[in-house]
Amino acid sequence: MREVGCVDAAQGLETTFDLIFDLSKNCKFKDCKHTSEIGCAVLQAVDEGNLDAALYENYMKMGEKKHFESTVAERRKKDKSFGNMVKDYKNLKKNNRE
Repeated sequence: MREVGCVDAAQGLETTFDLIFDLSKNCKFKDCKHTSEIGCAVLQAVDEGNLDAALYENYMKMGEKKHFESTVAERRKKDKSFGNMVKDYKNLKKNNRE
């Protein structure tokens, strides 16, 4: 499989990679990215041969594609949110020194 074209990307990914979504329910952490986390059920399944490595790679590529296809407005919103968090942290740190 080289590419999956979906009208509704989220639903399409879940349908195409249903085994991975089922496995991910058993991950140690709810926000597991399935890349290097300890206790990741998806990575364990790949290591044990219960999940095809090519299917896993395609899933990871689709996740990257979804990230890069986000709109400019979405990326700006995330960047602004991160900038505000850093600013708040610096202010908190400064206030604690005083």
